[in-house]
Amino acid sequence: MTLKLTVEELRLLTTMASDQLFRKEFIDPKMPGYRPNGDINLAKSLVNRLRLMVDQKSPKKKIQARGAGWRPEKVSSNGPTPPARAPGEENV
Repeated sequence: MTLKLTVEELRLLTTMASDQLFRKEFIDPKMPGYRPNGDINLAKSLVNRLRLMVDQKSPKKKIQARGAGWRPEKVSSNGPTPPARAPGEENV
């Protein structure tokens, strides 16, 4: 069987399946009259496969490094600067 979905449709389906799996694993067992049905491990495996498919098809976002405004001329010649401490924080 072949099913064609857009990345957004697959992302939505994966989110919904993950939410339903959470409910079946953690919420439903606490309800009176609960009877387990289905294989939770198989469902987890399927959700993971769907997530991998979404990740592979999603456009990669550029990750901006911390300190993107850093420039070499701001570096002290005395070595690295110790991290700033919050007001009132003691040396340990």
